[in-house]
Amino acid sequence: MSEIVKTTNEDIVRVSSREVSVMMDIRHDNLIAKIEKHTEIFKKVTDLKNKVSDLWIESTYKDSTGRTLKDYKISKKGCEFLAHKTTGEKGDLFTIKYMDRFEEMEKSLKKQKVLSPMEQLKLQYQVLEDHEQRFEKIEERLDSLEINPHQKRAIQRAKSKRVVELLGGRKSVAYKDASLRAKVYADMGRQYNNYFDISEYAYTPRNRYEEALELIATYNLTVELSMEVRQRNNQLKFL
Repeated sequence: MSEIVKTTNEDIVRVSSREVSVMMDIRHDNLIAKIEKHTEIFKKVTDLKNKVSDLWIESTYKDSTGRTLKDYKISKKGCEFLAHKTTGEKGDLFTIKYMDRFEEMEKSLKKQKVLSPMEQLKLQYQVLEDHEQRFEKIEERLDSLEINPHQKRAIQRAKSKRVVELLGGRKSVAYKDASLRAKVYADMGRQYNNYFDISEYAYTPRNRYEEALELIATYNLTVELSMEVRQRNNQLKFL
């Protein structure tokens, strides 16, 4: 029920009239009536008319049933005024209570560092920079992930296409030789895994997917395999 109201010259700490009524040990509606009575008197005096807001400002609040009811935000100066108008033991107790309350709030206010416009800009920039660094790390982690199922299938197709080309086509004797075809796939897989330093193609880094396709497209047989494929395909000429 307390708040800090910003004015042109200073931060004024105010408490709700509901809280003040508890400190004064009177009904809230009676305190409202007392405040409005003094306000009417001040308004009749030109020099005091504009001073009312230094004491209290009218406000509203919602009760537990959702009704909007009148409330006042009372400054320390306003509490001092009300204390002067309260005689006897109640006045003394109220003075102690409101002084303790405002001291507590003012200490809390001092702990809150007010940033200059430049400091606010620096803080905003730092927040943005931190977010950007986080996004970069996330992107790096995503890029370092393994290829997805779609990319795996594309790599498999690229391997098959290259093997067909190197063996002389699907109708070639070399391609129809399952043993020789398996040797070519094995050699391609071995070179591929060594290049990426992985145990199998499924672990290909996602951010090197295009590089993987290029590697497959430029793969060539070893001298031994090349000779074996040539010999196997040449057998048809002598049949």
